[in-house]
Amino acid sequence: YLEAHPDVGALGPMVLNPDRTIQSSRRRFPTPATAFFESTWLENLAPGLLRHYYALDLPDDQTADVDWLTGACILIPRAVYESVGGMDEGYFMYSEELDWCRRIKAAGWRVVYYPEARIIHHYGKSSEQAVTARHINFQRAKLRYFRKYHGRMTATVLRLFLLAIYAWQMVLEGVKGLLGSKRELRRQRVRAYYDVLRSGLRPAGY
Repeated sequence: YLEAHPDVGALGPMVLNPDRTIQSSRRRFPTPATAFFESTWLENLAPGLLRHYYALDLPDDQTADVDWLTGACILIPRAVYESVGGMDEGYFMYSEELDWCRRIKAAGWRVVYYPEARIIHHYGKSSEQAVTARHINFQRAKLRYFRKYHGRMTATVLRLFLLAIYAWQMVLEGVKGLLGSKRELRRQRVRAYYDVLRSGLRPAGY
């Protein structure tokens, strides 16, 4: 496919879970609006917005141009790599493929989802880590991306919003624990959210 389409700078296959169900692997570029809902407890309030972001309106079995591909599997021609460089090492584990695809598209190449090729991906195995570290690394990467492409003000507002969300979740879990609901689980979550707040969620390099 790449040989027949030299204007394609990144190609991603259909990604399957171990049980052969389809794993979402293509996205549209995030906006400040999606950032306030994605992977927060508010996500159920904006199903249409996130459906658009996750490109769920696109057929799974059709080749399509997309904004970016998740990092489970991406094929990049050597010429593209030599032109735009590798992934931004300022990211840790999350958002690096988003940044990479954005740079590839900005340089004039297409990013394509190609379901004729398929892989099985054991989701989350590369990022198995403590809950606190996962939250911190994911949100710091998101903030680095928004600082880089949407400016300091947007990233600052988003960071303060995320910290407020974690503070609210910490209080809520604490109250549930005091009321006797799954106390050990509540204690663990309160500790995790407290550690997230203590980190300040400041992206590396900024």
